[in-house]
Amino acid sequence: MIPSRFIPILFVFLCFSDLSFAENIIRVGISEGVSGLVDHSEGHLSGSLSSLYTCVFETSGLEPQYVSIPLKRGLYYLERGHLDALLPLARTPDRDESLVFAGELIRAEYAYVSFKPLPEVSGNTSLRFGIVRGFVGHLFIPESASLIEEVTSWSQLVPMLERGRVDASVIPSILVDDVLGERAKEAVIQKAGELSASMYISPRHELTNVSFRIMHAVEACRSENGMLSSR
Repeated sequence: MIPSRFIPILFVFLCFSDLSFAENIIRVGISEGVSGLVDHSEGHLSGSLSSLYTCVFETSGLEPQYVSIPLKRGLYYLERGHLDALLPLARTPDRDESLVFAGELIRAEYAYVSFKPLPEVSGNTSLRFGIVRGFVGHLFIPESASLIEEVTSWSQLVPMLERGRVDASVIPSILVDDVLGERAKEAVIQKAGELSASMYISPRHELTNVSFRIMHAVEACRSENGMLSSR
């Protein structure tokens, strides 16, 4: 039996132990529509990027609780602290204004995709583009574009390209085959550019132990070849 004089000390110890464990649990959003890259089931990640993100969380010592969420809603929840982190995300200036970038885990390559001859895309190119809402594709669209039409999912891009509603789309190179399916072999592909990518952290964790641990882990787990491209 524990002497009564030790009970208050034991109580404090247990409280701090529970608090420490709770602080290790973080809510991590996974953008919907990128199941070929990273997805989750029963607390485990799958997909071509799963090993990198698993490395990050194991190295950080944090316990992620995953939830699938549409990209735009995920960014909204992240900014307001309803999520602790959101992945996979490329780094952009507008996201840097309100969120905390975890550091470069990979270099992501993006491509212009079309089903018809595609001229060299430049600042003078007057084309109609289709992109997924909230996606970084707009960074690669020239100001001279005659139309930018946004959709809610990757699957909507193929019918738009087939019917000629848009001339081209911007898609992560590694997702081109998944998005286009059987029509991928008919597509005209042109490199659009590259961006640093990993995840963003909620601003409520800026300069905290959580962000420090994630950033340190990202640096430790960074992809050796540094480039994410299937083409």
